Amino acid sequence: METNSLLGVFFWGFLVVYGVIMIALSPRAVTVGGFFHGEDAKGRSAAPWLLTSSIFISWIFAKSVTNAANLGASYGLVGGLAYATYWLSIPLAGFVIFRLRRRFGATSLVSFLTSHYGRAAALAFTAAILIRLFNEVWSNTAVVGGYYGESGSLSFIAAALLFTAVTLAYSLRGGLRSSIVTDAAQAAIFLIALIWVLGLVLPQHSAIELASTSHWALDSGVDLLLVAGLQVFSYPFHDPVLTDRGFISEEKTMRRS
Repeated sequence: METNSLLGVFFWGFLVVYGVIMIALSPRAVTVGGFFHGEDAKGRSAAPWLLTSSIFISWIFAKSVTNAANLGASYGLVGGLAYATYWLSIPLAGFVIFRLRRRFGATSLVSFLTSHYGRAAALAFTAAILIRLFNEVWSNTAVVGGYYGESGSLSFIAAALLFTAVTLAYSLRGGLRSSIVTDAAQAAIFLIALIWVLGLVLPQHSAIELASTSHWALDSGVDLLLVAGLQVFSYPFHDPVLTDRGFISEEKTMRRS
């Protein structure tokens, strides 16, 4: 009972401290460029390391961590590889966006679609993005709530609302600049946690043991690996968190990031 109480204090304490740190680190955007393009107070675009960490962490936290863990638990190594395959979306999107910017002078996917395929195509694409965003918001908050209680319980709802309120607060405070800066902080938190977990797990299991956790068959996770390999050709382009970051810096910076 005492252990559960201490664990509860740790979980809620972490969420509160996380919220305070994110809001404290969040810069207040005072220019249009800062709010919508992630520029700093001097009008400079996001540095490559900031942009890289933002792209990196936005594809990992909350739902992605849980999905990867669940697939690994169900299918072993092949399950983890199946989810990791989605990361190929990042270089693929970078290549396509670089080509759009270099060849067509595109400033966003919506503007590109409008100028080449008409407003109807742009509206249809925007509708797809809205559906994607709605799904991302509720599913990520639900994942956070799930760490604090059963779905629909008071603790579940409270954690989901607190997490949402913190995210909304720093987003309203600084727009895209806040998102990029806080993403960098979240990336640091993730790396610390990852090193800690690997330090606990890897010494207890050999590489052969970890590699033998999978049965390489279509009904044992390989089908998910193949599906992920197919979806990387469409999945990244209706993710505005990823694609927007491909247009806010110079082409060379974007390509390096």
